[in-house]
Amino acid sequence: MSSINSSFSGRVSEIPYLTKDDKMLGFSVNGVKIFTSPGRKIFYGDLVKINVETHSNASLLFFPQIQIMEMARENLLLRIVNDTRNKFQKNFQLGFGNSQEGQLLNGIVLGNSKGFDSNLWQKLKSVGVAHIAAASGMNIVIVTKMTTGMLGALGVLGILEIQMATIAITWFYALLAGGSASVLRAATMLSFACMGILFGRPNGGAIALFWAVIFMLFWNPFYIFDIGFQLSVAATAGIILLNSSYNFYNNYNSYKEKLKQTLKSNLDTTIAATLATAPLIWWHFRTVPWVGIITNFLAVWTVDIVMKLGLLIGVFGPIRILVWPVEALLRYFLWIVSLFGQ
Repeated sequence: MSSINSSFSGRVSEIPYLTKDDKMLGFSVNGVKIFTSPGRKIFYGDLVKINVETHSNASLLFFPQIQIMEMARENLLLRIVNDTRNKFQKNFQLGFGNSQEGQLLNGIVLGNSKGFDSNLWQKLKSVGVAHIAAASGMNIVIVTKMTTGMLGALGVLGILEIQMATIAITWFYALLAGGSASVLRAATMLSFACMGILFGRPNGGAIALFWAVIFMLFWNPFYIFDIGFQLSVAATAGIILLNSSYNFYNNYNSYKEKLKQTLKSNLDTTIAATLATAPLIWWHFRTVPWVGIITNFLAVWTVDIVMKLGLLIGVFGPIRILVWPVEALLRYFLWIVSLFGQ
């Protein structure tokens, strides 16, 4: 490993969190994982300059010199994002307390998986569903479909307004969910897909993924070292290549047909993503949770409903008619994890 002298600037792209032993504060900048002293006041969206004297791993830095160039509160958009996240977290706390269901809802909707107790997080990883419990590309697809469906149902907006609004809302959610590399990859990919529709040249999944990867690596080459980014790209590529039915927007003629196709799509998608990411997972972690094919098939369908109702709870508060079904679905999810994690 070679030593280098360098510095770089960027915004904190991950909600800072304390490590399990409370000895370090962790966050990401430009795809680089940084750990510093727990007493530092660093917030999501802060513009920081990292001064590196020597290091041996371009994707992992311990206790570098950190200079805050601009606080997130000084940026209107990031202030709105942080205030919205705080409101969501407050409403989730009011509705679910500190329960595992509440932790899981925070992870699914806001990407805040750092608040999980260590036992639950280990179980989620062991049964191959940790990606569900942290905002990912799946969430972006749900938000995009939800947005286009709602705006289209209004019947007063043209295709230009719908696609532009969808892109804006998708990116706002990407920031709200913590702006991880996998979430940004999905938001970029969906943006290319929307622009393709806008200009009358709908992009296939492979083309949208290709340009999303090129754009992100051009913007920030450090993303190539981000494990989440690697797995997200591999999973999406596998779904596209191994599952020919991959599409951003699906229409069905009947509920029975929708149910049948949804079950088939869930199974195909799970198998495709597992096979595509298995080499990377083995390389990084020296194990592959094959049981994830079963657990994802049994649990992944809940994410769509939990996401939509969770967003409503975040906006309107813990209304019981919204909390009850979310709580039931999360308990089912946790039961699956417990069943296969024993």
